[in-house]
Amino acid sequence: MPDPLIGRKIGQYEILELIGQGGMGVVYRAHQGSMKRDVAMKIVSALLSTDPNFMQRFSREVELIAQLEHSHIVPVYEHGTTDDGMTYLTMRYFKGGTLVNYMSKSSGMTLSDANRILQQVASALNYAHGRGIIHRDIKPSNILMDEEGHAYLGDFGLARLVDPEQAKTLTDNQTFLGTPTYTAPEQIQAGKSDDRSDIYSLGVVLYEMLSGRPPFVGDSTFAIMRGHLEEPPPPLSRFRPDLSPQTIAVVEKALHKNPVDRYQRVAQMADDFNEAIANEVSTIRLDRANMSAVAMPTTQVVRVGQRTGMLAAGLVILLLAGALVTLALKNTGIPVAGANVTTTVSAAASATATTADSARPASGTTDALALNAGEIAAARANLGSSFVGMVACALSTDYHASLARSVRDRAQELNLPVQVVDSNADAVKQPVLVNQLAAQGAKAIIICELDANTVGPALADVEKAGVKVVRFADTVTGPNSVALSFPNEAMGKLVGNFTGDLVNNE
Repeated sequence: MPDPLIGRKIGQYEILELIGQGGMGVVYRAHQGSMKRDVAMKIVSALLSTDPNFMQRFSREVELIAQLEHSHIVPVYEHGTTDDGMTYLTMRYFKGGTLVNYMSKSSGMTLSDANRILQQVASALNYAHGRGIIHRDIKPSNILMDEEGHAYLGDFGLARLVDPEQAKTLTDNQTFLGTPTYTAPEQIQAGKSDDRSDIYSLGVVLYEMLSGRPPFVGDSTFAIMRGHLEEPPPPLSRFRPDLSPQTIAVVEKALHKNPVDRYQRVAQMADDFNEAIANEVSTIRLDRANMSAVAMPTTQVVRVGQRTGMLAAGLVILLLAGALVTLALKNTGIPVAGANVTTTVSAAASATATTADSARPASGTTDALALNAGEIAAARANLGSSFVGMVACALSTDYHASLARSVRDRAQELNLPVQVVDSNADAVKQPVLVNQLAAQGAKAIIICELDANTVGPALADVEKAGVKVVRFADTVTGPNSVALSFPNEAMGKLVGNFTGDLVNNE
């Protein structure tokens, strides 16, 4: 029987085809003529849209969701109700389908693919959790994929619109959210959820990405629920013997049945997984033991630009980023060409003498970045409860995953909390990520620039707001920025030194 909605026009949208169906309703691909684009249109179930209380909550919730501006949250365009009572909302349409379609291509993803998707979804969740919004329905069919394989989280917050009585009615009519394959134990047992419930559900998704199947399956909803409540997940090593104990431990912690013993922040889960797999997928070990024998050539405190993807620039991040950020946090300002800035040292560091900025060259070699204990203590004191943000060029490659791990190691050594976000080699995303880190309270940002013209205005804005910026770029842009670059000769020497060390020792 033909779908009566196919070909119908609702406002400025012409419905073209059915693309999905779930507990909240059905989803169509529709064409928006005024914008010359296809959109995803969700038609809310008639069982829900006839309830005035639900509709009031729906309008309020959709307006809240529409305010979530994140590069990996599916944007909501519009919502409304037709004259004949159909409630709908329109969202960005993704040609890549859902994560379900993406996973169906193989029995288990590569670690790099799983990590890329985890980092992107976790970033979206972390952003929402910071604004008091819980998703409550994390599952592969709510993760949309674009044609480049990037992930976007959809249906944010809609699951909580359904009250228990409506849920029972929908379940009786076989139209509710399906089997609780991705539901946390506390949601099943007590109907309660918080940030950690989303983390559990994301852990189930991660388990499935790695193994090709969810941890708990069965012929009935009861069997799956009992698995979540009582049974340990089947060991991941049964399906993926190549995984390290560190990688498996991250998944197991995310799937702990007691929320207290689970990850408390989704960003920590993503960071731990990224660090764990860096040891498995790296083709070059960039650990500090290897770096200690590398001779550091003359390096200028100016710009790297597009060369940041090369090994030499990676070594700079590893060896110098900690010193640059520590110096930035220590000071009320950062030395730039032709300027001397007076250092203000906090009481926490007054017991140890610090170097005045006037004694440091505005530009020069890395020797000028040597820090003493007092300066490091001052940086920690100025950082307070905040953090250092790093905008990586891309974490989808083995090399950059190793690089991010090395940055975290250096930050931990200096006792400076760091949060790494992934640009996914997309220059357009970098301004968004810079603004997000600043909005979340970062006091310093390290950035692997993909395009100076694209990200420059955002960096200028956060610098004006007092955020210290370390740029791999050709020029400094203000009193709150430091830039770093290599002369070509020095870059060549550094790569040669590292390669020789690698060959001689390994």
